[in-house]
Amino acid sequence: MKFKPEFTSIEAGQRGLFRFVTTDAGSGIAYYEVRILSISAGNDQTTAFVETTSPYQTPALQSGSYRLIVRAYDAAHNFREAEVSFAVGGTAAGFGLTGASPLFISLIVISGLALAAILYLLFALYRSHTRPQRIARDLATLSRDIAQHRQEARRLEDIYRRTTASSSAAIKSELHSEEPRSERPATLE
Repeated sequence: MKFKPEFTSIEAGQRGLFRFVTTDAGSGIAYYEVRILSISAGNDQTTAFVETTSPYQTPALQSGSYRLIVRAYDAAHNFREAEVSFAVGGTAAGFGLTGASPLFISLIVISGLALAAILYLLFALYRSHTRPQRIARDLATLSRDIAQHRQEARRLEDIYRRTTASSSAAIKSELHSEEPRSERPATLE
């Protein structure tokens, strides 16, 4: 079984996220098991092997140095093992900022803030440039909508006038066509 897991720490701080991938040309990978060993003095957070999938997120760990051991089992229950060391407690696994000077960390923080400010200014510039175009487009759309509504209102008003005119003409003609009634009493035959 060819086994070369790839570990990538995604989160810094108290929890780590690890990805591992392997293949087995014979019977295929059945499952993975992981175990965390504490390698710091005075830290007894060592776990037993537990079955898992990739990516694997560690439980909350105390500050210190650890080793993650991954076993890949094939369908025939053979396994291969690989491991990676990482640190917890204000350091990012895989980056090794444990002994970094405060000046270095300050420079990283200031650089990050400067980059964020530049990105914000670029976004604000983009928004201010595109805003007049959006307003002009919205005004053109509103003008078209108003013209359509005025045209519809004129059409409905014309229909109303024709209906009203034809109704009053019909009523007048009906009134003039009736003959006056004679006042003779009706007789029964």
